[in-house]
Amino acid sequence: MSKKKSVKSKMDFNKKKSIKKSSNKHHNKQKEDNRNHNIKFHKKVDDCRVKKNEVLYGNGDLGLTKQQKFNFDSYLFEDEMDTSFLDKGKKKREQNKNLKKELTKIRKKYNRCKIWLTVLVFGLLTISCFATYLLYLHSNEEEKVVTKIKEKKIVDDNYLFLGDSLTHRYDLEQYYENMPVVNSGVEGDTTGNILNHMKERVYDYNPSKVILLVGTNDLDDFYHLTVDDVFENIKDIVHKIEENRKYTEIYLESLYPINKNKESGTIKEKSNERIKELNEKLKEFCADNGYTYIDVYSRLIDEDENLKSEYTEDGLHIEKDGYEVITEEIKKYILK
Repeated sequence: MSKKKSVKSKMDFNKKKSIKKSSNKHHNKQKEDNRNHNIKFHKKVDDCRVKKNEVLYGNGDLGLTKQQKFNFDSYLFEDEMDTSFLDKGKKKREQNKNLKKELTKIRKKYNRCKIWLTVLVFGLLTISCFATYLLYLHSNEEEKVVTKIKEKKIVDDNYLFLGDSLTHRYDLEQYYENMPVVNSGVEGDTTGNILNHMKERVYDYNPSKVILLVGTNDLDDFYHLTVDDVFENIKDIVHKIEENRKYTEIYLESLYPINKNKESGTIKEKSNERIKELNEKLKEFCADNGYTYIDVYSRLIDEDENLKSEYTEDGLHIEKDGYEVITEEIKKYILK
């Protein structure tokens, strides 16, 4: 019984194997038929394409392009691409690179030129400013004149009368008509007051001539100054004018006499003896240092060496007739 089962199972196995083999054979035949069918189909397609190209473009063989070929046996797709455009791109990149180099060189040259141009403009501006400054220093208001004796400088005429009440009450507009006169006299002024206010009293006017008359008030006992003290202050005033306005011509007037016969509170302890002593020192100082001394004292005294009565009301200050004499004497010097 077992032997029969074994034979039967062996027959079943062989039958199944035979069926499977038959099935594989059928499958392979079908696969081969499909493959042949595809080859025929693609061949027909190529034939149609060739005929179409012959109609459109002539007898040229355009069935297969240079870029692509189909290997239908292996079903492989082979690339035979035209890479000439890559070479063109490479050349273009090289050209762009060279162009960038040239542009960089041009830009560097431009920057260098720009720097040099800036330096040049700055230099010209500096020279221009310096030249303008020099022109300012040598403006038309001041012109150098060289003589055999010494170098002088001519400035616009501006005659400054500097002093105390005797100057303050001097009507310059009346006695020096159409002349560039400036009155810098102050009531009750002393040499010390002038020294403390040189800028506003003298320098700001930039005078071409200074006519100085001061010292009478200093000789009052109230100030406790000696003749030498007053003389030193007057010298300081002159030296300061010369230092700060070295082209200004300086004229020193003698102090005017007083008349005690008309004594008033304005005369106090003043005396013609002290005035004459100070005048002698001023005269000698001018002679030694090249300044101009104007002796008005001698023109105003009477036979007793007092201030003439017709020239004063209070014995100190000058009236109109007296100023006419003073003006006549001063003009002899400042109008040379």
